Amino acid sequence: MFIDILYAVVVGEMIFTYGRELFDPLTIPTLAMVIVYIAIISSWLFWHRAISRYPHKNPSRFFIDIIVLVTYLLMMLDHSNPDTVFLGFVILYLLFLVWDLLTRIEYGAGAGRLTSSSISLVLVLFIAIIRHLLLNFTQISSTILNSIFLFLLIAMIVISQEKDIARVSHKS
Repeated sequence: MFIDILYAVVVGEMIFTYGRELFDPLTIPTLAMVIVYIAIISSWLFWHRAISRYPHKNPSRFFIDIIVLVTYLLMMLDHSNPDTVFLGFVILYLLFLVWDLLTRIEYGAGAGRLTSSSISLVLVLFIAIIRHLLLNFTQISSTILNSIFLFLLIAMIVISQEKDIARVSHKS
């Protein structure tokens, strides 16, 4: 599929351009890059599962897939700026929610993972807003805050993926 090729190109470009940085000492940009890698690879895997169950019936979800990939690429290109990474995740989870809404429109009320997408979007927004408030209204070091909130993003991604894996294996 075309989207598979785009995922491969984005991941390949990320590895080719920034792969060396993965071996640098742990810094905020390196941590942000690792989070983007985790997110794009897990997104690619879960996109496969979703698209095999609910193939595109019209171009709307296909265009969202492309926007998701462009968002990942932009996040990676500016991974040294935590603001870009956090904004990128807000945009991504909003796109995931819209994708799931469109899946429900195409396939009916039981399709998609609307509840999971909604909760994830709320959590990402909460993390981004609290981070912004703490950065702007406290004396806490931005390095410490960014580290904490980037680890929260990792935890949220991993937990949401584990719940999806458990739900899928329970249905099988």
